[in-house]
Order: sequence, then C-alpha cells, then structure tokens
Amino acid sequence: MKNIQVLLSGLIATVIGVAVATTYIMKHPDLENLDSIKSSWLSKEEKEASIYRVVRLGCDERFRQAFIPGVSVVQTGEMNDIEEKLESYQYLNQVSIIYQSVGFRGSYICSYPKSGDPKEITINVSMDRGAEILLKK
Repeated sequence: MKNIQVLLSGLIATVIGVAVATTYIMKHPDLENLDSIKSSWLSKEEKEASIYRVVRLGCDERFRQAFIPGVSVVQTGEMNDIEEKLESYQYLNQVSIIYQSVGFRGSYICSYPKSGDPKEITINVSMDRGAEILLKK
C-alpha cells in the first residue's frame, strides 16, 4: 500500500512538472524565431508585437549592412509601418543616414519572408542623391 502511494505521488508530481514546463515554454517562446512565436500561447497582441519586432530588427540589420563602417542610420519616426502580405511582412521605414558631418535622408521597403529565413530578406531603397558614396563597393 505504501509503495502505491509513493508511486502515485511520483506520477502526480511528474504530471504537474511536465504541465508547468510546457506552460512555461509555450508562454516564453524564442523571440528570435518566427515559428516559435507563431506556435506559442501568447495573446494575439503579444504575438503580433513579437513578430513585428523580429521583422524590424531583421530589416534594419540588413539595411545597415549595405553601408561602409562609420555610417550611422537613424530612424526618423515619420514612417514605421508593417503590413502582412501573403508570403511576407512588408516594412516601410524612413531614415537619416549620417557619416561624419554629412547627412542624407532615405527610406526603404523591406520584405521579410514568413519563413523567417534572413537570406531571403529583400530591400528596395530610395536615398537622397549623393548617399551612394556611403555604400559598400
């Protein structure tokens, strides 16, 4: 009888432990992985905010990689829109591009694939004339 109580207590503790671990994992997804965010138990608003954060960071990183070292890219805050498309998220951003004492304005439209593959990020850029000298060769 004592063995059955110990076995039953162990089984109940295991079930509770698995339930707690599963709940924690599903409510705290890897915030760098779109699939993890989409399959989590976050609320709709939390999922959307997390996905948009990944899209913004991925697009911003890809845009900044195009410039020579020492160039600062600052978001102006005038445009900061994300729109969900069939196969991607489209992010429109307006920026100031600064190098030493020279400044340019620009904007870009970034398509971030829903697959989350950073290699498939595409960016269309519009910059002030003369800013092309700041691009990597």
